[in-house]
Amino acid sequence: MYDSDLSDIELFDSDASTEEEDAGTDALVSTSAQTIEDLFLKLNLDALSGADQRRWEQLLQVPGQIPPTFDYASPVFVFPEDDDAPFWWPAIVVPHSELDRCMPKIESFDNPHELCVVEYLEILSYNIVRREDLRVFNPTMEPYLSFSKRTGFVEDLAVRRARDFLETGKLPNKFKWSKWGKANLMS
Repeated sequence: MYDSDLSDIELFDSDASTEEEDAGTDALVSTSAQTIEDLFLKLNLDALSGADQRRWEQLLQVPGQIPPTFDYASPVFVFPEDDDAPFWWPAIVVPHSELDRCMPKIESFDNPHELCVVEYLEILSYNIVRREDLRVFNPTMEPYLSFSKRTGFVEDLAVRRARDFLETGKLPNKFKWSKWGKANLMS
């Protein structure tokens, strides 16, 4: 899906960010970056390939908050990497503590704290995505507000499922993974 492996993006730690040690590695995790602009400012631009630079240009065009944590199931929009997609794809973050053997493995990457597994709400599939490829799904915030002006968005099945999850905390049974609910649902 990506032109390069998922470990090629290097984020700089700033003195202004809150840092904590990741339980599985010695790497420091920045917990203060919550917008795409915050993450972009921390990039080592010299380390980016041409494809990654183009990708970042696309990511910067979509405002909104990036989920600050992957500790609970929460609805998100995922960058589709498809120029024909009318809006980003709705999905649910699978909390790191609920990952199971049937899902893609993030432990094999150099930066698992910057990655998460999502479950798409239309096609019932899982994928590993980078933190910057996500935006919080919230009907009162961007990018939801902009996407809602596009034809077919409000009626889209995945959008309706994400909205229902926000309102009720429930998903259809076929979307529940084996460790569903072990972590707290949405904080």
